[in-house]
Amino acid sequence: MNEEIKKKIESGEIIHTPIDDGYIEPVIKPEDYIYGAGQVPDEIIQSDGQWDNFLPNEEIQVKNFETFGCTVFNANNQIETQERRLYGLKPNYSDRALYIQVGIAPPGTDPQRVYESIRNQGLVNEEDMPWENLKSLEEYNQPKPLPKNLIDKALSWLFNYVFKHEYLPWTSDWIDKEVMKEVLKRSVLAVPVQAWAQKGDRYIRIGQDTHWTTIYGYVEGAYWKCFDSYPPFQKKLDWDFGFKYAKRIYLRKKTEKEKETELKAKLTILHKIVEALKKLIAIFQKKKVEEIISLDEITVLEIIKEKYKWDTPAAACHSVRVICDEEGLSVADKNLIAQVINCESGFNIKAKNDNKNSKAEVTSTDYGICQYNSYWYIGAGKPIASIEEALNNPEKCVRVMIGQFKKGRLKDWVCYSHGKYRNYPSKVA
Repeated sequence: MNEEIKKKIESGEIIHTPIDDGYIEPVIKPEDYIYGAGQVPDEIIQSDGQWDNFLPNEEIQVKNFETFGCTVFNANNQIETQERRLYGLKPNYSDRALYIQVGIAPPGTDPQRVYESIRNQGLVNEEDMPWENLKSLEEYNQPKPLPKNLIDKALSWLFNYVFKHEYLPWTSDWIDKEVMKEVLKRSVLAVPVQAWAQKGDRYIRIGQDTHWTTIYGYVEGAYWKCFDSYPPFQKKLDWDFGFKYAKRIYLRKKTEKEKETELKAKLTILHKIVEALKKLIAIFQKKKVEEIISLDEITVLEIIKEKYKWDTPAAACHSVRVICDEEGLSVADKNLIAQVINCESGFNIKAKNDNKNSKAEVTSTDYGICQYNSYWYIGAGKPIASIEEALNNPEKCVRVMIGQFKKGRLKDWVCYSHGKYRNYPSKVA
């Protein structure tokens, strides 16, 4: 913040109410969708780009405590607005359920994780998991994981809707205003902002992004219309506020034919599983394996083989990806974790690397498939109990890394913080 801004704050010309509430800047990956690449249907819905008549319920993200959930609240605001415009419905989706589903914890998360969670796991209604009479963030963040009945309801939403999302392209420091205006014909936008500095009736940028919010229209040359998760819920953002990222969504109901095709595919998979279980029973009845295994079905051997294997880089890579699935990660996040581990250890569970200072003296050592540092991560009261555990319990090592990733701490690994992981594949042959 420069001296001129400080003086204006001191004089009262700018009212600065800083918040740091849950936005972590995304790292755009090659597989992420970008507007204009043809990966998401390009349908004009609101030709004037103004969504004022379709705004959702006003919901604040802080009551007795801060949730650090701006990415969740404003992703839901986008979807609810879109659904009101498309179908005349008035949905209100549970921010709390999505928060738990994504696995958010302070200081927040990359919004990409939220949108991928919706795309892969769906949504539930506010009435299914409301925010009522809760006294702490710990209460808000329970039960974890979500109970099966809520998981099923979220999947039911996903069965009925097609949901996609993409970033707007950028060519300079800020996304082009004309691009934003054009995309607003297709979708309400979500953007990161520096929150909040007010000058007169407008909000202005005086620093780095701290918050994820919604843009639902504009007054040409004057301001952007913002629908927020803090009061006042409708804000005017200065025309030159500047947005480093923006996210557009695509939403529509599935056709009956699409749902029928999807059901048939699921029934086919279920049939194969049932047939495989029959074969498993046959094995227990001491029939010959050769008589009951066919190459065109899920085989019994695939069912009863060891769940995780670590003896080769390819096997370890597969095990890492299976654990990512079990931890509820999206495909994009699973690929990221695999790339970082590949960069750190090459999927070698016995990897060891000494860290040295300028005098070539060893200051600490990194161990195992996730290269846990002997000073920061290994020892009594730390995530990894011992060097032996770091080298001999790769499953726990991977799960701890995923837990840190969900907390926004993947930067603890040099391969991620320095961007080296981008040079490594997410799968090993």
